[in-house]
Amino acid sequence: TVAVVSGALFSRLFGDPRRKAVAILAVCAAVVGLGVLVHTLIHRAMKTKLEHELTTLLAADVEALKIWFTFQQSNAQAIAGDPDVRRTVARLVEMAGASDTPATAILRSGELPQLRAQIQPLLAAHGYEGFVLLDAQRRIVAATEDTLRIAPSLRSFIPGSTARIASRGARRSTCISRSKRFISPSR
Repeated sequence: TVAVVSGALFSRLFGDPRRKAVAILAVCAAVVGLGVLVHTLIHRAMKTKLEHELTTLLAADVEALKIWFTFQQSNAQAIAGDPDVRRTVARLVEMAGASDTPATAILRSGELPQLRAQIQPLLAAHGYEGFVLLDAQRRIVAATEDTLRIAPSLRSFIPGSTARIASRGARRSTCISRSKRFISPSR
């Protein structure tokens, strides 16, 4: 009896060509609608998952950078805290502070090569490429290269935000350069 009822229903629905076409279009529309719904749900789920993964990765990278900066600050403190380096730096800053001392006098003094000789092994041990020594007025007193020493101020050779970072660090005391980024040893 079920076969007879379903056969009669089928012939009634699909017996007429117009009804058959409407039924086929209705089934196609339902399949397309279901496909769009499934696609949307999968897309949202994947987007949410990717968002959570990227947020987690960003948080881990930020933490790693904080740890790295802390490590770099301790390196800078270790280098700046060396007693021989501190004495030489004090003499250079004093020499630079004297108004009658031209920049070339510091370049010709024995203090600058002495500072470079003292600090170079320390810089190499920590993986730094060079150094820049600034006075309280943010003028360059000494550097790894003489061309940096002759520059009138820190802003003349460091563009944009790096100059602000270095200037902020210069007010604190010592800045040590790693790949043109300045790290202040204390907050």
